[in-house]
Amino acid sequence: MNYKCYGHFYSSCELNFRDLLLITDLEDISDDIQIDLLVVMMNPGNSEPKDSNVRATIFSKPCVLTKPDNTQSQIMKVMGDNNFRTTIVINLSDIREPKSSLFTRKLNRFSFGSFGEGHSLFSESRCDELNQIIERCKASSVIFASGVNYKLRFLTSRAVSKFETNRIVGNKSKKGLFYHPLPRSQEKQQEWVKGINEQLKRVIS
Repeated sequence: MNYKCYGHFYSSCELNFRDLLLITDLEDISDDIQIDLLVVMMNPGNSEPKDSNVRATIFSKPCVLTKPDNTQSQIMKVMGDNNFRTTIVINLSDIREPKSSLFTRKLNRFSFGSFGEGHSLFSESRCDELNQIIERCKASSVIFASGVNYKLRFLTSRAVSKFETNRIVGNKSKKGLFYHPLPRSQEKQQEWVKGINEQLKRVIS
């Protein structure tokens, strides 16, 4: 399957954000497309638009064609293995920052500033926005792949609480956090995909 990515980007407080990513092989993209899978990850990293002239509207948000990265390629492998056509990716935080040390610093800056927790789709101030996505994805399996950074455990716990336990799949650490889709070695990357596929088969069946 030939997948493309579409993201919704915005800026605030001199920082860049992405709050929504669509991965699909559909050419005709409408606001009411069927969602096969919902994925929750840590943050958008270095995600950026590829072509702002190629657009799609998702959850009433204007999204543009987006450069796929290796992490998204892992999600695409899972999609292909399970014949999924459309996936929505959301994150614990919308902040676009590829370096984890800088990312956690920026989180602290927001938590103690006027912006508060608004960087997170899972904050109380954005519950209506999140509920719209959850409602549209109520028939979808949910993959958690939000990383094992212990500093994010409270955000992870809050995000997990929004979903029924029997819908959640993810490769868990001993501390109950969820491994990122792109570990450093190729062997571990293959293990991540295999583990997710095995869990999806149990959930779907």
